[in-house]
Formats: sequence, structure tokens, C-alpha cells
Amino acid sequence: MKSFRALLFSMLAIVGCTAATQPIDTSGLAEASMNLDQEHVGPLLTEISGLFPTGFPQDAAARVTDQVDGLWVGQSGNWEFSVTFNGQPARLVIAAHKDDSDAPDLYFFSSPEVAAQINRQLVVFSEAHGI
Repeated sequence: MKSFRALLFSMLAIVGCTAATQPIDTSGLAEASMNLDQEHVGPLLTEISGLFPTGFPQDAAARVTDQVDGLWVGQSGNWEFSVTFNGQPARLVIAAHKDDSDAPDLYFFSSPEVAAQINRQLVVFSEAHGI
């Protein structure tokens, strides 16, 4: 059985599978969240990156998009960024859970001000894309 697991993990590494990551402590942070189709993850994260002058650039949004796309059904991923919002440093934690192959849940954790702004952005995005 050990050799089978070793073989399986080796094969997954070869094909570049994204592994689930350990949860990040988000206690004390406010949440904004949304369920959306995979095709909308990239455009949404790109828009969210525009809220921060530093810490979450568009290339980071693209990397997170690729990693969310690589999650298997039932897997979760977590990413943390140190961002600047309204001239102040803030934590931004992004979590994704894929309970459907084409529709991940995205969660954003940060200060109440950042979460409120992200919630406003989620509403604008969902109305613009009919979500």
C-alpha cells in the first residue's frame, strides 16, 4: 500500500496537480464571498487586484486563477497577501473551495473596510456578468 501511495503522489507531481493547502487562520478578519463559474474567476480576481496599489498585482491574480482552476472537486486552496488599501497595510486571504468542477466558491478575508469594498465589487461584478 505504501508503494502505491508513493507511486500515486509521484504521478500527481509529474502531471502538475495542485495540492490542497492548509487553511490560513482568518480569525479577526471580515469575510466577503461568492460562488461563480470558473470562467469568471480570472476576471473577478483581476478586478479585485485593482483595489490594491501594492501586494496583489494582476500576475498574482492570474496565478491564483490557475491554481483555483487546478483544484479537484472537494479540494480547497488558500493564499495570503500583504496589501495596501487606502494607504494602510492589510492582510488579504483568499480561499477557494471547489464543490463543483466548474463553479468554485471564493472567499476573501481582510479588515472590515477591505471586505466591505470587496463585497461592493462582488455586487458590481455579478450584476455586470448576470451571476
